Amino acid sequence: MQAHYGAHVIPDFRLCDFVISTADENHIPLKFSIMRSGATDGSVVHIHRDDYDRALGLMVKLIVRLDESTVRGFRVSANRRG
Repeated sequence: MQAHYGAHVIPDFRLCDFVISTADENHIPLKFSIMRSGATDGSVVHIHRDDYDRALGLMVKLIVRLDESTVRGFRVSANRRG
């Protein structure tokens, strides 16, 4: 599965760590790319079936792992300023 970060995206690193650790624990490969400028065009999406299946499997694992405490941790992170 690939994750793309455009120049206009500031990811929540707690969420990123959560996704990465879930993928690692379940042997789901991830590939990251970072764009230094520009942005992605979401209107054209090309995905291979095996990537789709891995992404779906990862989403299921993430949903199963989410609990109130984990979600609260993301909210605290998002609400911090400075």
